[in-house]
Amino acid sequence: MLVSLLLTSMPAAYAADRVESTPAPVVSATPTPAKTTPTPVATPTPVPSVAAKNVNTELTKIRSLIEAKNFSAALSALKVADKAFPNNAEYQ
Repeated sequence: MLVSLLLTSMPAAYAADRVESTPAPVVSATPTPAKTTPTPVATPTPVPSVAAKNVNTELTKIRSLIEAKNFSAALSALKVADKAFPNNAEYQ
């Protein structure tokens, strides 16, 4: 009798296996996909294209200034061209 008292007062080790206990249904939360906002991207600013300077284009521009008798602008353009193209015999 003492053994039966001890056994009935102890919690059942296999209580989940008993028929009288019904486990509660497990509800798993379905993760909702996080809304991602697109990162704004800066639009590149168009850079105006500058014609490549070379000796021939500069001389053509200077000659047209001389033909138009705009000597002060031609002299200024010659000085700029002399600095841009040092040691060039066409300017000196």
